Amino acid sequence: MYIPSYFETKERELSFDLMRRENFAQLITSDEEGLPWVTFLPFMLDEKAGPNGTLIGHMARANQQWRHFNEERLVLVSFMGPHSYVSPRWYETKQAVPTWLYLAVQAYGYPRIIEDDNEVASIMQDLVTHHEKPSPNPWKIEEQNSEYLERMRRGIVAFKIEIERLEGKAKLNQNKSEADRESVYKALSQNTDSHAVTLAEMMVELKMIKGK
Repeated sequence: MYIPSYFETKERELSFDLMRRENFAQLITSDEEGLPWVTFLPFMLDEKAGPNGTLIGHMARANQQWRHFNEERLVLVSFMGPHSYVSPRWYETKQAVPTWLYLAVQAYGYPRIIEDDNEVASIMQDLVTHHEKPSPNPWKIEEQNSEYLERMRRGIVAFKIEIERLEGKAKLNQNKSEADRESVYKALSQNTDSHAVTLAEMMVELKMIKGK
């Protein structure tokens, strides 16, 4: 990922936070002929497994992408955070052009297929529990017939990716003047789009706006 130095986020916890919140990400691999493949998947992050954490996911067995996995070929998991268009009218500076502000994280590693049925079942349980937690009446995996669940488990390939390299980018006008950042922050915070509001909050969290 192209990351100018002023947009690079070296705080691992900031990257982890985005990966937890925006966990529906792109798994990107290449086949034997070099053709890129992309699948959108939900991921769980085990931040204590390995120096940079480990991603846990699964895909349909019918999806041939898992056959690209091997110990010598890196794969990429790309996470996209909040993003928003920025109008030149939002700047105090008169000479400006439109741009796009956003947060993103890219994780690289070597995937390992999980063969143990009990471990696969545990992964599915954790994923369901995580996403059902906000519900007032959470669905439980135990509600389904065990034979049906077994058929579903046989239809997926679960895997783990210990993260070898982690890249974080927060493009939040760090290269602009304090007056321009304040002006853009005000426009974002008053926007009706939730992504824009979140970006404004991130500008405060990263101490880019004085007095907030």
